[in-house]
Amino acid sequence: DLAEVFREGDYLPLYARGERREQVCAFARRYRGKWVLAAVPRFFTKLGDVNTRPVGEKAWGKEALPLPGDAPRTYHNVLTGEAVEVDPREKVITLGELFRRLPWALLVSR
Repeated sequence: DLAEVFREGDYLPLYARGERREQVCAFARRYRGKWVLAAVPRFFTKLGDVNTRPVGEKAWGKEALPLPGDAPRTYHNVLTGEAVEVDPREKVITLGELFRRLPWALLVSR
């Protein structure tokens, strides 16, 4: 369904902010108004207890992933079925929200 986005779209590296910024690898692809965002954590052991899944606000606090100014404000996480909202004032997705149920995310703009 999204072959054109990956084949023809722009590649935009995304950089988390905050203390855990080095623990997230993320990028976006955009093409003709369609956006796909992919994000995964890295260095899991730096998040704390290695026996706990690195999900939710408990693991990520209020750390955030800033998005380009022209990025859409709502996404669908194709891995969980959840809607993900961008903070309209700061144009960020908090990592606790992004990794709410799984420690990885694949978002498609709505």
